[in-house]
Amino acid sequence: MPDLAIPERTPYPSDLTDEQWALIEPFVSAVGGGPKEQVHPRREVVNAILYVTRTGVQWRFLPHDLPDWQSVYHSFRNRPASDVAGGIAGVAVVVDPGRNVEAG
Repeated sequence: MPDLAIPERTPYPSDLTDEQWALIEPFVSAVGGGPKEQVHPRREVVNAILYVTRTGVQWRFLPHDLPDWQSVYHSFRNRPASDVAGGIAGVAVVVDPGRNVEAG
């Protein structure tokens, strides 16, 4: 399923770059949850998760220009651990190419 278009907004420092997204996109599948249609672009959901983890803000205090907190939290709680681990390892290599990242 193709991803939805990213809405225009001022990027946050925690947002993924295009290069980082290209590396982790294959690991970030749409979260299953029945017949519901995808409401938010997967990249924006990941950006929202990164915003929470990097700033320490509570889920309910996500900025209004990111996807709603309920959708982001649902995605975070229902994403397989392998998706998260694989994606983060990919981003770590892009951010710090000399870093030794081991899977597992």
